[in-house]
Amino acid sequence: MMKIQKENICLTFGVFDGVTLGHQAVLHKLLNIARTRLLKPVLVLLPDTRSKVLTPEEEKMELLAQYGDPALTIVKGQMTSFDDFAKEVLAKAQVVVVGEENQYLKALSKSSLLYDFALEISPIVSLENEVVCAPAIAERLAEGNIEKVSAMLGRPYRLSGIVVVGKQLGRTVGMPTVNLQVPKDKHLPRLGVYATVLMVDGERFLGVTNIGRRPTVDDFSYITIETFLLHFSRELYGQFVTLEVKAFIRDVKTFNNLTEVRKQVDEDIRFVSEHGLL
Repeated sequence: MMKIQKENICLTFGVFDGVTLGHQAVLHKLLNIARTRLLKPVLVLLPDTRSKVLTPEEEKMELLAQYGDPALTIVKGQMTSFDDFAKEVLAKAQVVVVGEENQYLKALSKSSLLYDFALEISPIVSLENEVVCAPAIAERLAEGNIEKVSAMLGRPYRLSGIVVVGKQLGRTVGMPTVNLQVPKDKHLPRLGVYATVLMVDGERFLGVTNIGRRPTVDDFSYITIETFLLHFSRELYGQFVTLEVKAFIRDVKTFNNLTEVRKQVDEDIRFVSEHGLL
């Protein structure tokens, strides 16, 4: 056993992309153990180097605050190698809490003996025989399986960003839309039309959101996120807003003109209105 200067901390670590039900279970266990043993709960947040994530950094920090506790200390860290991380970080802890699916579980067991910390395992969280984890959620998202995504997160999937100016063609047929610009590394759902709820200034508004290209009005290759809101007439340009993605309605279609688009949106609105999604 190697002698290390111990601190009165209960620690977990990881990327925590999505802050999924599995992550929430780890945080819950961490906080319970910390309270019981009078230790300081600490989360060492490792950088996410993937090109696409469920929760960009700002959103992740908000969720960790939501599912954590005022006592939880979040520290940003690095792991160049597990052995160095164990010696420099984990060895200082009295207790280390990780999920059962943690890729370093075997090495953690050895380190707990070497550095004299208690290793506590949070059981795997599964849903319909599928392990709840960020890669699985990303796959369901790509399929447009919004119900499964919401269940694995324990909340609706959110798209947050700045409202930007679009072409404003919808206004010509009485259908103004809110155009949302989200972080480039944010995972988007399968391209299509969704029932959504826009959250702005503490209020919630039902909407129909098109995520994808706009084959009826242009041939641009980039993806837009355009929402037609029910019972809403305010200007939101430049504001930071959040969309809750509630349900997949249909695939993106090509129409002959904007009048046909408006007719289809009216049908989509009926779907949203009838399903009580607020």
